[in-house]
Amino acid sequence: MNCENCAYYRQHPLYNFMGYCEKKGSAVFPDQSCPEAIQAVIKDTERLFEDYGWAYCMDCGTIVFDSSELKKHISLGHSLTQRFLEDEVATYESPGGD
Repeated sequence: MNCENCAYYRQHPLYNFMGYCEKKGSAVFPDQSCPEAIQAVIKDTERLFEDYGWAYCMDCGTIVFDSSELKKHISLGHSLTQRFLEDEVATYESPGGD
């Protein structure tokens, strides 16, 4: 199983080519294969959607707000999340605006 489909994977909010593995405690690539990966349960995804009111589709790069749209993405086998890697230095990498 690839990291992006794992429950331990946290997508980086700015760089979609990398993320963080909570199990390993290190940076990983979404298409990296891992023997310790566990599939995110669909019921958990739906429960989190109800709690947060939105989900981010890592395959499409879009935010889902509608439950019927969520089911469509799940049926297509897309990876959905509400949790992202926290990047403490992102403010230093982003240009300021006036």
